[in-house]
Amino acid sequence: MAEIFKFVYKWILFVSLFLVIVAKEDDIECVTDADCYEKLPALQRAVMKCIQGFCKIHI
Repeated sequence: MAEIFKFVYKWILFVSLFLVIVAKEDDIECVTDADCYEKLPALQRAVMKCIQGFCKIHI
């Protein structure tokens, strides 16, 4: 039972951190797609594109 609570707690933390990063993505300016990966190194596995001068994360 305690393991289930730990799992749910960790999942809530992960989702909330992801939402914070997604909310801040509009603030990150770029020229190329590589700029997004340089400015957001924690999201190396995510697919990011530079669209209209801002980094966008594609899920």
